[in-house]
Amino acid sequence: MLLDVVSVEVKPDFVLWLAFENGERRVFNMATYINQKPWNRLKLNNLFQSAFVENGTVTWTGNIDIDPETLYEYSTPSVSLEGVHHFSVSKGEWLREPNQQLSP
Repeated sequence: MLLDVVSVEVKPDFVLWLAFENGERRVFNMATYINQKPWNRLKLNNLFQSAFVENGTVTWTGNIDIDPETLYEYSTPSVSLEGVHHFSVSKGEWLREPNQQLSP
């Protein structure tokens, strides 16, 4: 099943926090890919930090992207001490179970 990425947050050590269209929030560790082409260019000039969502996947300047199926399949569900977080597509914001808005 193809799920679009709807939001991305860049974290240290080449980690991406992702929200998918089904409301799941997942963590993808890009470190295993960062030395492979074309992603090795993301280490230059902090390019990795400029990740954005385009056409349902994570993209970077220079026509670099990664398949959304890869992002989903090789990511792990996001869990915190406050509970499971998910992205509400209809509300356009991160939510905490049960249906509570996260504070920044």
